[in-house]
Amino acid sequence: MVHGFDDQTNEVFQKLVHMGHLAQWMLRIATRCLLRHKEAFHAQVQQYEQEVKSLRNEIDERAISLTATQHAEVDIPFLFTAARVAAELEHIGDEAGGVCKNAARVIEFIRLKALVDLPGMSEIAEGMVHDAVQALVHCDHDLASRVLDDEQRIYACRDGIFQRLFTYMMVDPATIERTLVLMLIAHNLERIGALATNVAKEVIHLIHGREIRASHEFGDATDKDLSRSA
Repeated sequence: MVHGFDDQTNEVFQKLVHMGHLAQWMLRIATRCLLRHKEAFHAQVQQYEQEVKSLRNEIDERAISLTATQHAEVDIPFLFTAARVAAELEHIGDEAGGVCKNAARVIEFIRLKALVDLPGMSEIAEGMVHDAVQALVHCDHDLASRVLDDEQRIYACRDGIFQRLFTYMMVDPATIERTLVLMLIAHNLERIGALATNVAKEVIHLIHGREIRASHEFGDATDKDLSRSA
């Protein structure tokens, strides 16, 4: 499937793509925050966070106004998808900001070995956001499918981190406050993965015209739809 938008719809599409790239960059900066604390990182994330929110408002307003015109050349299904995806991308930016804020609370006190799994989890989340955005840009079925597959990886990573942190707290109760903050970071990253999955589901819906309610539905349902359309 190739995008063939009119100029006005393409304007919304370009804003959405830019918003996706900003969300990716925010998460990349948040990953750096896990390893070293720098005020410049937080300032960058805050700047991008405001830009992402402004873009979300612009996309919503433009999608509503274009839909109201009911011009034949306007791609109304895409405009509805754009508004939903913009909301998910804004939330990804919010969670990336949460990673930075929480990392600043513990980075100077936690030994690096206690963070080993969090950067790995962040890498998975970053890859999911990247693939979801690229799937949207290119209307790529395979990339969207990969995001859905990665959802289970990020849940497994979260579970491993939680188990390890619970062990830390049991062995040394003095670490409870700090390990709880690390759990919050893991939750931020889990949410980013879930939000990226939602974007991928929107792409699938845009391509195939079928809503995917749960990731496990994707393979069977889409394969059947594709076989019928062949």
